[in-house]
Amino acid sequence: MLRLLSLFVASALVALPGTVISVAGNGTLSLGGLGAVSWTQTGTFAGVTVSAEMNNISGAGQSLSFHAYLTDAIGPGASVADEIASTAFTIAPGFNQVVNLFQVANLGPGTYFLVIAPDGGTTPVGGWAGTSTSPTVSLGAGVVRNADRGTSGTFASYPPATNIPALTGGSLLYSVTSADVPEPATTALVVAGLAAIVLRRARVG
Repeated sequence: MLRLLSLFVASALVALPGTVISVAGNGTLSLGGLGAVSWTQTGTFAGVTVSAEMNNISGAGQSLSFHAYLTDAIGPGASVADEIASTAFTIAPGFNQVVNLFQVANLGPGTYFLVIAPDGGTTPVGGWAGTSTSPTVSLGAGVVRNADRGTSGTFASYPPATNIPALTGGSLLYSVTSADVPEPATTALVVAGLAAIVLRRARVG
């Protein structure tokens, strides 16, 4: 019994890669305007990577530039204070390009938004890749996918503060993955609890 319990403790500390949320599809559509996706999670994920699929259909060697934001609020009233991370990036001509946008140490319980805005306003030659058919959606434990949003209208000076309506006729493609490293507090509780069980069984024996 002691050996079995010690093996269980060891397995509880192993870091395994996993999906927080993934939305995949054919990528034949492009949102040339401002887009936002969202998910809600009830647990904490560690070692998080956030990526999106992008298209550049200019076909003339023209790079497209964008800004991406990871926030916990969007719409009027949202500000940099709600921002978890932001970055600027460019994409060369090509389809279905996966861009790794953010590496985040931990994301705790809550609702999160990934917002991508083309620099200089809406572009007709590319943008966030999407699919008009039903996407393949993968969700981690305790994760719910929220509605996609998009607009080709005027953006706020801080794009996440734009009133972005729900997107119709398609789904945006992105993924959020986690290393699933147990948090120190959780690990300590698991070890302490199992140690108590071991001691109790040892005394009974």
